[in-house]
Amino acid sequence: MTTTINADNTLGGAIVSGDSSGILGLQAGGVTKVTISSSGVVLANALPIASGGTNSTATPTAGGIGYGTGTAYAYTAVGTSGQYLQSAGAGTPVWATITIPVPTGSTLYLSENFGGF
Repeated sequence: MTTTINADNTLGGAIVSGDSSGILGLQAGGVTKVTISSSGVVLANALPIASGGTNSTATPTAGGIGYGTGTAYAYTAVGTSGQYLQSAGAGTPVWATITIPVPTGSTLYLSENFGGF
């Protein structure tokens, strides 16, 4: 069983009842909003940016890049080795591969020694 603090103003303030579960729940309007246990804090909804949150439930991935959607924080997919991050304007940034256009009939020579140009 969970120890519950009911912060519903219609009940005239906070009501705390204890038990031996070690879990604490915060309710408002009869709905649990926050659960606190030895494994951490769980919010029923994403915390808004204005309150210091991300307004998102997105989870970062190693190699992904964090960015703002305009209303929440999000993360890109992972690119592959050698790609660069390309802007998509107001959309999600994308991983892209560098391409070098070579005019038809021309030959492009690449050298590791770029100081020789």
